[in-house]
Parts: sequence; structure tokens; C-alpha cells
Amino acid sequence: MNDSRDIHDIVRELNAALGPTLVPGLSGSKDRRLPIRWAKADGPEP
Repeated sequence: MNDSRDIHDIVRELNAALGPTLVPGLSGSKDRRLPIRWAKADGPEP
């Protein structure tokens, strides 16, 4: 894996592949909307 990838890009890919409902479950987050905010370039980081 390329270490120069941005975390926001990775979350966007996860959201696209798994859906923004499954991603927070895998991360341990209880907030279903958090992965959508993680995917934004200026959003928080997981």
C-alpha cells in the first residue's frame, strides 16, 4: 500500500465500497454520519 495516500481518500473509498453505514461499525464509531465527515478533505480524521 502506498503510504502517501490521504486518510480522507481512503475513507471515501471505504464509503463507496462498503457504504457509510458499515464503515463506522468497522471503526467502532457509534455515529453513523462520521464517515461522511471523515471523507471530506477538510473534515476530521478518524
